[in-house]
Amino acid sequence: MLKGDLIKPRLTIRGNQVWPQRLPADYRWLGVAGQLVGLFARFNGRSRATLYDALRDFEGDSLDYPIIRGLAAVLEQRCTFGNEPAVDPVALREKLFGQGPVVWADR
Repeated sequence: MLKGDLIKPRLTIRGNQVWPQRLPADYRWLGVAGQLVGLFARFNGRSRATLYDALRDFEGDSLDYPIIRGLAAVLEQRCTFGNEPAVDPVALREKLFGQGPVVWADR
């Protein structure tokens, strides 16, 4: 499902009827979609912020940014993002608590 800011520019409204304008299945949009799939694949295992920076660079100053963002949103919905800690939490706790209590001289 696309967010409102991405779908509104692509809606046709006549009277009380609303329908989306479909993208033509031409080589241009298939190429853009393929490039986005490749971009997402290259950023596998990296941070989400790094991916967003790359998407902004890909989008550039294109007037078709709502379409590019929409295609990227569809891909992002299919992604699974992880949050791997830099240090094993169990090992960190063992090391910290193994040092005993900490006492400050000024308290």
